[in-house]
Amino acid sequence: MISILIIGCAPDTKDGGAIKIQKEKTLFGITNAREFFKDSFIALAQNPKTEFETFSVGTPWKPYDGELVLFFRLPDKSIFNISSSNAVGVIKRKGTSVSVPGGVFKYDEKKFYTWEEGAEEIQLFPYFFIVKENRLLGLRCYYNSDFKKTPAKILAIGKDKKNLFNPPLTLEQLVQICGEPDKVVDSFKQ
Repeated sequence: MISILIIGCAPDTKDGGAIKIQKEKTLFGITNAREFFKDSFIALAQNPKTEFETFSVGTPWKPYDGELVLFFRLPDKSIFNISSSNAVGVIKRKGTSVSVPGGVFKYDEKKFYTWEEGAEEIQLFPYFFIVKENRLLGLRCYYNSDFKKTPAKILAIGKDKKNLFNPPLTLEQLVQICGEPDKVVDSFKQ
């Protein structure tokens, strides 16, 4: 497949903003995903016209280093600051299982990356935290539409305790949480 990257300055019609969106044009002109990038934070929408339901902070090639202060509401309804000094302690106490984290394939480089040796993945569903000793390297959250049926709207993300948003999130909400994105890309994902 041949891909050509075209950078445009079109407004996002769903959210009404004037965010610059890079349009990755495929051979057939089809895009089926939208990604929001800010520092080591990445949000994914499975369709450029839908809301963002998958979130990650930190990658094997760029682990989380506290550049963004983010708060998450955990399944037990407590609010968690991922940049706090006791973040890993909280994760280890509340986590339900521990495993070796898998790697991540970076498509634009056609390269497979693995987390640092000795890293652990601690599950606190729907969150998966990657930690090494007392350092948070990353986290992933997979929102599922079935969670909409939860009356308490337990899952939430925000830049402070008082301004939390329940997923799925709009592009406008992501900007309120993270600030202006480094980039937003509409692309084709297999």
